[in-house]
Amino acid sequence: MSERRRFGFRRLIRPHEVPPPPWDLDTLAAIERIGDERLAFGDADGASDAYQTLLAGRRHHLGDEHPFTLSSMERLAGARARCGDEQGARRLTEECIAIRIRVSGPDHPDTVDARRSLECLATLGYEWIGHYRAREGLRRALAADLGAEHPDTLDSAHEVAECLRDAGEIDRALALHRENHSLVRRVCGDGTDLTFRSTEGLVATLSAQGDAQAVSVSRALLVSRQDTLGANDIGTLEARALFGRALRDSGQLPAARAQQRKALAALRRRVGDPAAVMPTMALHQEMAETLEAMGDLDGARRHQEAAVEGLAAVFGRSGPPTLIASLGLADLLERAGDMPAAEAIRADADRAVRKLRGWRRWLR
Repeated sequence: MSERRRFGFRRLIRPHEVPPPPWDLDTLAAIERIGDERLAFGDADGASDAYQTLLAGRRHHLGDEHPFTLSSMERLAGARARCGDEQGARRLTEECIAIRIRVSGPDHPDTVDARRSLECLATLGYEWIGHYRAREGLRRALAADLGAEHPDTLDSAHEVAECLRDAGEIDRALALHRENHSLVRRVCGDGTDLTFRSTEGLVATLSAQGDAQAVSVSRALLVSRQDTLGANDIGTLEARALFGRALRDSGQLPAARAQQRKALAALRRRVGDPAAVMPTMALHQEMAETLEAMGDLDGARRHQEAAVEGLAAVFGRSGPPTLIASLGLADLLERAGDMPAAEAIRADADRAVRKLRGWRRWLR
């Protein structure tokens, strides 16, 4: 997935919107969002500060065993792992798992989910081997506890395959994706989110290997969803966008553009439908990438600008998704030779990030 498409938060909390301590539970929820957004920007130190405050506040109000307190502990462990504090992260993680086992038992879904936080420790320094081992260990544990065909186990196997592909182990990733995709379709059917993610991973891995089967796999998902959900369902339109991406990655640029235009036109007819907002913004950015590959930089710029404006309406001008899309627009403008406009966008984004980081000094 392109960096331009990675977005997921609503609106950034600003320091003046959070009253001074002592904080009530609603204010702690706002601080939680601050931490999430700092982590989205790669500011692990800032996220750690926020989660430390969040954990202390929730322990005070709710006690050590409340689910919100344990969730805060997991967030803080993940942020500390990103900061390089492996011992602190591991200590928090083990404490959280011990509490969950005591409260809910070793086989409760909450306890199984708590084990996932160990994956944060394995990603230190982006060392994929440790990450792979953590994910593979979780997959084996889930298979033993829940069975090889349980959706949680299948989802974990998908994550293992994605990890392998990111590490360049394409052959191993493809073998696992093929096996898992077949199981997911048989167990879950073609209409579920897990099936779509599994197909998306398989298509991306096939494309990475240069295998033309990526097109046929994504086409099969599109046909199945059209038959089961209808031509204009959001799930079908997402499948059409995936088909267009596979066509683009295989070099069939005009065909990719045609599929993306068709999906975008259908999404535009759903104006006012909240479920269509984010797929529309994502598809604008897909179209921008396709048109850029075709050499149509003006068309690519128009679609990227539409994505920026749409994201700004949802997340605000300073929201992480808007800033990421804006930087994608700056790259397009630079390619088109408009360096002043590109540099202006980058300068605005840099100022926004610097301003947002000011909350850390205030929080302390």
